[in-house]
Amino acid sequence: MYLGNIQICLGATIISELMWFIPITFFYCLGVYSLVVRYEEAHLLEKYGESYCRYKAGVRRWLPKISRSKPIGLINVYFYQSVVIESPSLLLLLPYILKEIIDK
Repeated sequence: MYLGNIQICLGATIISELMWFIPITFFYCLGVYSLVVRYEEAHLLEKYGESYCRYKAGVRRWLPKISRSKPIGLINVYFYQSVVIESPSLLLLLPYILKEIIDK
């Protein structure tokens, strides 16, 4: 989930042609991501206990397991809610789009 946000931030940095800023963006986002993961995992462990420990044992954190065994329903009951919640992330691109408009 948050790895996507890191990719968005890095993409926005690349689009803005600020190549020297890529390492700074990467390490900043990675630090924020790590803090959020620690907080959320502690919260979920407190809330769900042993069942969350079993879930963590069966799921990778960084890279997903790739399997073709079951179809992925991309559009479900939470899809539109997720799009609305994540839409402010698109605002990250606004300064870079404005920079390109102004530079022309």
